Amino acid sequence: MFRFFQFHWLCLKQAWRGCWTRANELAGALGGLILLVVLYSLSPWMRDRELIDAPSTYWGAAGFAAGSAIASTILAFGVIFLLRLVLAPMQMYWSKNEKIGTLKQKLQEDRARIEELETKLRAVEIEQNTIKPQPDWPIRELFFHIRSDLLDDATKHLCGLHPVPKTPS
Repeated sequence: MFRFFQFHWLCLKQAWRGCWTRANELAGALGGLILLVVLYSLSPWMRDRELIDAPSTYWGAAGFAAGSAIASTILAFGVIFLLRLVLAPMQMYWSKNEKIGTLKQKLQEDRARIEELETKLRAVEIEQNTIKPQPDWPIRELFFHIRSDLLDDATKHLCGLHPVPKTPS
């Protein structure tokens, strides 16, 4: 449940970022257009209730202009925010998907670089005789190279080179 709310909170944050800036940029065009459509569609209802009155003074015209500017900015913000909120999950998915692809590519490059460095290190160690090359046999092949009579004689060490010292009885 927590991840559900966390996801939606991230969507809200994604939608909010830059929304006021965009609303202020588009307030005249988008907000004015929305305000025009709303007022045109509501004009019959407003005429019936006698709510339409054109300003007749300078203060009335200034107030109407300020009210229209504020209303168009708020309407532009609402439309832009809702549109960005609907698109936020897809934007988040594709940004995370792109980031995963970049990280996978970097991981492959790093693995190739590590293998190259390990090969160089092994070559330097062999060259300096700090490490002797060891056979890289599978375990099943090792059993074919063990002497079969090794464990038959209890008087010899397992390596078969030195006799076992006898303990005084």
